[in-house]
Amino acid sequence: MITDRRWLAAALLALLGSTAAMADVTLTVKGAIRAAIPCTINNGSPVGVDFGTMKTRDVDGKNNPIAIDYKPDCKKAAGYGLRMQVRKVGGGAAFDSTVLGVPGNENLGVAVRRGSNNFPINTWFDFPANAPPELTAVLVKRAGSQVLAKPFSLGATLVMEYQ
Repeated sequence: MITDRRWLAAALLALLGSTAAMADVTLTVKGAIRAAIPCTINNGSPVGVDFGTMKTRDVDGKNNPIAIDYKPDCKKAAGYGLRMQVRKVGGGAAFDSTVLGVPGNENLGVAVRRGSNNFPINTWFDFPANAPPELTAVLVKRAGSQVLAKPFSLGATLVMEYQ
């Protein structure tokens, strides 16, 4: 029985090999490789946002917006589109996934704004290289909650990519 299967397999391979049509075709592949456009953010230094001291009752998503002075330099990207995101591993605040959560203060978050619009974290925003958006940060809280009166700190990554 094993010999019969081997004979059948050999016969099929011979049959397929003898009846298969062969053809040669030239395949042309074209493309362009572009190097990353060297943009820098804040000359490669960390960007800081300091809210100073605020009263808990003033945390409402409107009071004390702070400009995020990220100093983008994308002169070499002129003519190309860019995109940006504020990236936070682990996601946003427990009460709003579009804002940065504050560790140890579950009712407090930091909203990033692009002009007057919210700029949800972990989402891309396209912009021309010659017109980087103005970004601000503002403290927000879970609706109907109280925030803890204590110092806080958090981190996120501002990412800019060439398109």
